Amino acid sequence: MKSLGILVIYDTDGRVDDYHIYLLMALKKIVSRLVVVCNGEMQKDGVVSLKEIVDDVFIRENKGYDAGAFKEALTLFLGWDKVWEYDELVLLNDTCYGPLYPLEVMFGEMAARDCDYWAVTRGGAMNQTTSVWPEHVQPYFWVVRSRLLRSSEFTRFWDELCVPFTYLEAITFYELRIREFFSGKGFKEETYVDGDYFITNADKNFPYIFHDSYRLIKNHRCPFVKRKAFTFSNLEMSNYNSGETARKTLDYIAKQTEYPVDLIWKNLIRLNDVNALQSSLHLNYVLPVDGCMASVEVPTKNIAVFAHLYYPDLIEHCFEYINGIPDYIDIIITTSNQQCTAIINECIEKSGRDNYQIIETENRGREISALLIACKHLLMKYEYLCFVHDKKSNSALPYPSVGQSFMDVMWENSIKSSNYIANVISCFESNPFLGFLSPPKPYASYLATLCNQAWILNYEKTSDLAKRLKLKCKISPDIPPFDLGTTFWCRASALRPLFEHEFKYEDFHPEPMPTDATISHAIERIFPYVAQSEGFYSGVMMTDEYASLYTTNLQYVVEKFVLANPNITQFSDINYHNSSSYNKIMEFLANTEKIYIYGAGNYGDACTKRFRSAIKDFKGYIVSDGRKQENRMLDNVYEVSEITPRDDEGIIVALSRVNEQEVMLELRKRGFTNCISFSNA
Repeated sequence: MKSLGILVIYDTDGRVDDYHIYLLMALKKIVSRLVVVCNGEMQKDGVVSLKEIVDDVFIRENKGYDAGAFKEALTLFLGWDKVWEYDELVLLNDTCYGPLYPLEVMFGEMAARDCDYWAVTRGGAMNQTTSVWPEHVQPYFWVVRSRLLRSSEFTRFWDELCVPFTYLEAITFYELRIREFFSGKGFKEETYVDGDYFITNADKNFPYIFHDSYRLIKNHRCPFVKRKAFTFSNLEMSNYNSGETARKTLDYIAKQTEYPVDLIWKNLIRLNDVNALQSSLHLNYVLPVDGCMASVEVPTKNIAVFAHLYYPDLIEHCFEYINGIPDYIDIIITTSNQQCTAIINECIEKSGRDNYQIIETENRGREISALLIACKHLLMKYEYLCFVHDKKSNSALPYPSVGQSFMDVMWENSIKSSNYIANVISCFESNPFLGFLSPPKPYASYLATLCNQAWILNYEKTSDLAKRLKLKCKISPDIPPFDLGTTFWCRASALRPLFEHEFKYEDFHPEPMPTDATISHAIERIFPYVAQSEGFYSGVMMTDEYASLYTTNLQYVVEKFVLANPNITQFSDINYHNSSSYNKIMEFLANTEKIYIYGAGNYGDACTKRFRSAIKDFKGYIVSDGRKQENRMLDNVYEVSEITPRDDEGIIVALSRVNEQEVMLELRKRGFTNCISFSNA
């Protein structure tokens, strides 16, 4: 049997990724002829790599998603006469990692199934606001057999396909249409995975290929996992589970399949904001203080701790930690305060160690210039290194104890004990793509809010520094960095561009240093982006002792927040308390006299409670046609067809995020332009 395979590739950087190559090599064992269609321009070396593997490479304008690419490949690039030379057609896109299991197993099982086309998975029917999405095959990977392939209905399907311009249109015009178009014409459908395990009814079905990926690959041997399954925000994941699925899926692939998990890490690190990745994959490492989990001979590694000490009255406190550093680790102490030198020497003499260095620095740039200028000649000599520094309260903090608490969080979670340090090194050794670890943000006094507004006035400075260092990273003003305090452990190679950069003391602001918007504050936030540019991810480290306090504090904050906001009914409602969204809606209300709220359910109720007092003239609720009767207990409910666009009226769309996208599109088609989203204003 002759088979034709067509893979659609899209990469924001125009790269052919290693996971693409792995997939193509597996496909070559299945199909007789393999074609790649690239949506958008690709780097030349990538195209060369593709041509060494596949039979044809077509590069097209990036429009129409995979549906548009398949249509052009079948009707223009190849033409139906060539397509009909084959008995089977395999269509797939690159939105998955895999195959996790040999494709021969899946194709062998499906060969015994009586069908005209089949896919790996199917999606259940789902209630949307303006319609019901029917049950459907999911065409990220689907196979068309001879009877359907050579039929006039198959060519008509593609001839009539409207090229989509949005993600929602791609689902509506292509994905949802496949079963609807072919099943009524006598063609039989099958799926490799038994979807009945995941699919119940339209009210309860959810995107299980993303949010139940662990069971999908473990219990049902699905050979593909969606790339997006690893990058959902906590807010999006929390609608379906506690957020554990992504990490469990990744661990299972690494330990229980032969798929090279390095391919996933490389792709995730390159294409995602490193701070978002830290959150979505829960890259927090809780390490024991007393027990040693080291799986490597840590003393054989070349390791150093760099400590910057400025305050004479804190030196003895700092040495309570420094004296616990194992003898196999070098210690380099910097200071820009001459009063400290004698005290440091005295403490060193008491310790009886001989692998100390003291480096005196200029008092400009504080601890950061001490590390990057005074110690520049030493940094790349080590495989792993730690950096800590002393700290006192600045004028923004209400009590001296707050600054002391911040310093303790940094030191406790960096060099608490010799076993803890060994466990940190072991963590790096066990995770080859881990490049940078920082202590958690402190939750004390003013710091609890300050540290969660981590960009403050520093985004532009940090972005400019990333360009200066020529970093290849994803940096966004909407996703703040998770690390603050300039205290960390790192794999030195992960920070090479920063460590090897020729900084000068003149680059740094002289004393007194402003509290924000200097190069020092940019460097404080740049570390994970440097690591990303070098191909590493970053995470948070903390002692098991501190983790107990940390989780208790966070639980307290969540409980108090929920109690103070009774309109929060589920985790995702927290999104509606985003200050940026709130301000945009308030501005919308100030400029619009008459307001409708689209949505009469929980989201509409939450919106009403939140903004009713700010609405000048509340006209009522809008629901989809045919659903007015469901909301008969409410006053002033209108079906969407009963409302006509008016310049003095506006609509707040208060629905789930997926439904909002659909409704916004429908409202625009009906001529409503003065609309705003409740969840993502």
